[in-house]
Formats: sequence, C-alpha cells, structure tokens
Amino acid sequence: MNLKLLQILPTIITALYYSELRAEPVLEQGAASIQSSQQSKPVSLSRYVPLDAAGMPIVASHLPSLEEWPCVLDRNTGLTWESKSQLPGLHYHHNTYHWFQPEPGHNGGQPGQHGGNRCRTNSSVARQLTSVDADTVCDTHRFVNAVNQEALCGQRDWRLPHREELRSLVDYNIRYPGPTIDLQAFPNTVAQFYWSADTAAAAPLEAWGIGFSFGFDYAYFKSNQVHLRLVRGVFSYKSPREPSSQ
Repeated sequence: MNLKLLQILPTIITALYYSELRAEPVLEQGAASIQSSQQSKPVSLSRYVPLDAAGMPIVASHLPSLEEWPCVLDRNTGLTWESKSQLPGLHYHHNTYHWFQPEPGHNGGQPGQHGGNRCRTNSSVARQLTSVDADTVCDTHRFVNAVNQEALCGQRDWRLPHREELRSLVDYNIRYPGPTIDLQAFPNTVAQFYWSADTAAAAPLEAWGIGFSFGFDYAYFKSNQVHLRLVRGVFSYKSPREPSSQ
C-alpha cells in the first residue's frame, strides 16, 4: 500500500472540490468551445430525443438547422429534461438559483433560502436583458412553479431531479473541464454545479447536486446560487453508463 498517497489523498480531493466551485469563468469558456464543435454534428436519436414546444419528437431532418430545443427525452431512463437556452428569459442557461423547499417533509428540516428579486447571471449584458419572469423566480421552488405555470413542452409536472436522476446524465467518457454531458442533446449546459432535490442527511443546510466539470456529486450550501435543470417522469434506468477503461 502506498502510504504517502493515502496521506495526500484528502488534499487532492479538497483541491478538486474547490476547483469545481471557483473555476466558473474558465470552464464556461472551455464549454463554449466544446459546444460549438459538437453542435455541427447531428444529434443522435439512439438515446436522447429532442422535443418541441408541444412535447413531440422533432423530425430528425429538422435537427441540423436548430441550435436548441425546449426539452429532451432520455430513452434510457424514461425521463424528460428541461433544456437551457442562449436567450435571456426563464430558461436562460446562465441563471442561478438558491435551493428552497418550504415543505417540511422534503427539506430535511432546513428549507434553504428564499430567492431575491433578480437571478444572478454570469454576464452583465445578460443581467440587463433577463426577462421579468426570470427575475422573480430566483430559488428552486419558485422556478419549478413558474415552469409548471408555463406548461413547458405541454406538461405541468416538472420538478427538481433527485441526485441519481441527475447523475444519469453524466458522460464519464468526457474529462475535465467538461461539461460532462452529451452537448449534442443538451446544448448550453454550463460546466458547473447543478442542484438536486435531495438534502444532505448529515448536513441539512446543504443539498446534493452534480458538478458537470468533473461529473462528481457533492453537497453545497442551500444559500448559494447555482444552476438547475428540471425533470419530469418516473426514473427507470435501463443501462448504467460506466467510466471508460481507456
């Protein structure tokens, strides 16, 4: 056993953790270059199916002319996911949110932080342009309500995903700096932390999520403003995605 490695392992893990949280501007720049290179390729329909505003599959021949779509169906899990947009508004990909859940049975005893009047974005220009709708839903609870009121893709049962549901989107064949997700199906994904619905049992002031620069899960204080992606449907995973041996 390598005792020296065991001694420094906590330091390595801590460094990875904080690099995930603090490297946002660099990661987004890298993500943009990866995204632009992948968007020129056709979206594979083997697993992910882009959906239109009515929740219907988009005709494959129309996909090459599109840069984004409202929702994505995952054939492997049966879940339908919210897509993010480059356009400022309710689904703007740079909007960030506090974790807030007022129902005691679903918050671990700590509801989190109610959102303010404006959602923080990572672009001063986008911040000025963000719509009124997005400005008033700066926590997870209010965002879920707003998306259901909108009836995204014709549905009103959108929710925050559980940790394992969110983890099912991670592509472990993509390495740091990510985003560790199929950008052909999920354009405009930021290589940062995304909330799940799950409170950390040992630390109820925190909630679990996935960092899409490494693909790791960790708990983060509910008072922080980070990204989220809503989901609907019943989780039924058919074929787990394992890290590549290469």
